[in-house]
Amino acid sequence: MSMQATHAESTGINGSFRRMKFSDMSRVAYIEGLSFNEPWTVGEYMDFMSSEGSVAQVYICDSLVVGTVCYTLIPSSPMAISRSDRGSLVQLVSIAVDPDWRRQGVGRQIVDRLADKSCYPGEKKLVFIEVRESSLQSQVFFRECGMLATGTLPSYCEDTGEDAYVMTIPLEERQ
Repeated sequence: MSMQATHAESTGINGSFRRMKFSDMSRVAYIEGLSFNEPWTVGEYMDFMSSEGSVAQVYICDSLVVGTVCYTLIPSSPMAISRSDRGSLVQLVSIAVDPDWRRQGVGRQIVDRLADKSCYPGEKKLVFIEVRESSLQSQVFFRECGMLATGTLPSYCEDTGEDAYVMTIPLEERQ
């Protein structure tokens, strides 16, 4: 049984994922506005969705968009010597959950879903996200999802100049 299915059963939340559509934008903007100090605009979402390797999805429960996730699949170098040396990075760019649906397992299911994402079948994978140093709630959430701070990016945040932590988890360890 996959970790995603196991977690869905333990929380009682059983939603579904699909690609984000333009018709979702008002709901997505609402969730973003409640989740971030500087939410993405519709134009930024459209630019992201048109970028190669970029994926924007919504998580739906009871016919309502309750969560969003944006990530980029970054394939390994084609110069990898063998298939077992190949891998991909999954950069988690943004994740947001409607406040009314938080602490019910929705965010965890979104992160768990990334374990299924890769550029090549059977390859090594690593998921990562940059998290503001001041965002303690996000750090705790990602630690609860099995991620660890593996590096620091000095002055990473353009708006404040604060540092960010790189949080990662090798996805093959979750299988």
